[in-house]
Amino acid sequence: FFGAEQMGWPSEALFPVLLRSADPTKFSCHVLFPEVQFENFDHQQQYVSPILAGLGALVLDCGQEKPLPLLKFVVDRVPYMRFQHFRGPFACKPKAGKWRPETALEVEQGAYFRDDPLTCFAGYVNPEYALPLRPVDELIDNNKELKVQLEQNSRSSEFFGMGSDMDTALFDPDFFTSNAGELDLLGLPEIEQYEVCLKLIHRARASQWASWFRLSGVCFQMMQRHGNSPEMRHRILHAHMTWSQGYADFDEDENWHLIEKAAGKRVSGLSLLKKMLIHDNPYMTIRM
Repeated sequence: FFGAEQMGWPSEALFPVLLRSADPTKFSCHVLFPEVQFENFDHQQQYVSPILAGLGALVLDCGQEKPLPLLKFVVDRVPYMRFQHFRGPFACKPKAGKWRPETALEVEQGAYFRDDPLTCFAGYVNPEYALPLRPVDELIDNNKELKVQLEQNSRSSEFFGMGSDMDTALFDPDFFTSNAGELDLLGLPEIEQYEVCLKLIHRARASQWASWFRLSGVCFQMMQRHGNSPEMRHRILHAHMTWSQGYADFDEDENWHLIEKAAGKRVSGLSLLKKMLIHDNPYMTIRM
């Protein structure tokens, strides 16, 4: 992506610093390249956004019938949003008010870049290590596969109003289904629309953090709108939990905790779920 050869980078450039956790329930590996440095968050996003959006163009060809877009499945896009923090070495994740030591990130075999332990912090920059970067537009123009991928994403962005990396993750073409026919949501009560939409979005969304995070906010907003009816609140929560059970490691308490965390925050409503429905069912005629 960075055009190493055109920039004359040395062959040993882009030394990776690896941070891994020992958590048996979730593989977590952070890869840092101390030689790639940015002026600020906005400068970083000029490069990171097209990389994340174009992950599907980066395939692993091991002689199989269809090359595998491996990075698209293993790279988590969410940490690159403005409100996220990068975890440092030995940082643990909390659960139920306690730290989980098995989630601590440790440097792989103590391999620091130039023996500098500060290079395992994502926010650390040292001008002496920095490699020159070409303008991002030039990099895209010289990568045909990536350019095609970004043009496809751009068309989706215009329709679904995508403006962030999480939006890109939410409206991924991998969520397209083969569902066909007609669906008429007009005239249905709001809660019935909510239940129908959750049943017809792609089932793999339950395993994607971004969809789970945003739809937990939708669930909270729906429950707030119908707070005067215990029966309606129960239906809303039941529909969300039923959908979320599509995730292999479903945990009801974890789901309820995330829903509660939406209190006092700006969250999306039913309109976001409807956008997901339209996106995931390109062969359906949907009236709403």
